[in-house]
Amino acid sequence: MHRARERVRCLVQEGADGAWAEKQDEVLAGYLQCSGMLAADNHCLERLACQFSADALRAPLHKDVASLVIYTLLRNRFIPERFKRRLRDAAQQARPARKEQHGDATQHCLRRFPCEQRRRSPLRSCGRTRGSTAAAPGEQDRAPNDGPPLKARV
Repeated sequence: MHRARERVRCLVQEGADGAWAEKQDEVLAGYLQCSGMLAADNHCLERLACQFSADALRAPLHKDVASLVIYTLLRNRFIPERFKRRLRDAAQQARPARKEQHGDATQHCLRRFPCEQRRRSPLRSCGRTRGSTAAAPGEQDRAPNDGPPLKARV
């Protein structure tokens, strides 16, 4: 996790000020809300946190990427706290399974956090069609899937 923090810190420092990083965080949170990844019935990111915490990711690259994704989500102030709590809870769920065999931990995460691929356009689920830059009425104030309204920047 330390390496991931260092990488994120380097990326943030590349921006002249914090405005670039803040906008990037806002866009990421908006995308995750519109795509349904933050919805209460979507457990894909929880599965990632569980597998990472259970040490069920074998390849070093997978571990680095998972660490970076989880850290980025937890530090993003535009991601709802209740979703961050779900990630932390998923990581804690993995710890008892981790004490057992590696395969058991992996299976525990797969069973506990089912992840179904959704075949919908993130832009359509927020009221836009591809190529449209205009927000649907009220969209700049509220995303449909989960969490509080995103702050609109003017």
